Amino acid sequence: MAEDNYSLLAKPMVIRLSELACSLQIINDSYQLIEKGKSYQFIPIYGQLRSILTEKSKNQKPLLFEIADLFHEKLDLFYVPFEDLPDNLPKADFHFISPEISCEKIDKNQIPISLKNFLTEEIILLNSRKYKVDYVINALANKFGGSHYASKIEKEIAQLFYLTVFNQNILNQVIFQIGKVVLTLGTKVVQKNNCLSCYYSLYIPNQTLEDQQFIFDYYSKVYDLRYSLILNKDRTLLINIVDLNKNVWAFASEKPIAFDSFLNLEVDLGFTKDLKSAIRLKINEDTIIDKQLDYFIPISNEMHLFDCFYNRSFNNEQNGLDFFMFEIIIRTTFPDNEESKKILTYLKSKNSITVKGIFFTKGSFGITTTGDKNMKIQGTVMHKSINETNNGS
Repeated sequence: MAEDNYSLLAKPMVIRLSELACSLQIINDSYQLIEKGKSYQFIPIYGQLRSILTEKSKNQKPLLFEIADLFHEKLDLFYVPFEDLPDNLPKADFHFISPEISCEKIDKNQIPISLKNFLTEEIILLNSRKYKVDYVINALANKFGGSHYASKIEKEIAQLFYLTVFNQNILNQVIFQIGKVVLTLGTKVVQKNNCLSCYYSLYIPNQTLEDQQFIFDYYSKVYDLRYSLILNKDRTLLINIVDLNKNVWAFASEKPIAFDSFLNLEVDLGFTKDLKSAIRLKINEDTIIDKQLDYFIPISNEMHLFDCFYNRSFNNEQNGLDFFMFEIIIRTTFPDNEESKKILTYLKSKNSITVKGIFFTKGSFGITTTGDKNMKIQGTVMHKSINETNNGS
């Protein structure tokens, strides 16, 4: 191929984000197998740490740092720094201090440092030479199977690799600590833009459904991304997602919802601490949909880039429902059970037939567009209570 016809194409951000999530899943799976005694699973960790922390070919920024910078997420940790032996001690051929790295301070001797700077810290002295963290990662990956199996290796690398204390490989101890911290920091980076929790306080009067009806439909023109909550004709609920890769996902509840009652809904999408894509729907604290997938579903929680449609789809497919909407809460996290319970309990405490809300009727809808916080109303929409509706007001 002629040189002037050769060019490199930049991968889209969503591909890079998916690659980071996949790398974290590989590291996590390897740890689970290591804990079962399969120590050879350190080899995939060597390769993944090199790929996301120290790979700088073609002047690329390593993957974890690239995505962290994109989302303005700091990568900080604590560690015990390497110190030279005092001058009054005999010269040592080998000196190692466990760096004891962690995301939270757990030792009085630890000091804070960025992950980027930690990679250039010295951690081992062997035969008068000091070795840095990034050197150790690259040596293990390039010589011992993470990326390559070398048929010949330098004597110093062989000495480093086979160093053991209490029958445990010293370098694997270091890699174990680094990998655990990278899992925590990397997961936070992915979650930064990939978790969304929406809470709604609704009341749907008894009515006949002729077709599927959209309760809400969020659509981003920037990403061509879509999240929808749909009420099926049989009164079951359906969560539809079009992700950043343009894959379509649908998750349905098994049981129908109750009409003529308050519905405090929680819809959660995101990447969990267990490194799985999760889709969850709760109604009044009862879990209706709970899916955990090993496949990474890339989304965005930048809700300022979405047009939000209530009681219709963004392309006006359905005529809508009669229903009350009292309150909406949106958070860019994937909540734990305690957080979830607090918000749903708060919504439940405000459920009253005398409290006024937005009452949408069939054919009416509300829209909030990108850059505008105010909801635009079309059709017959009223500000009234359930009690006023029951009394014919």
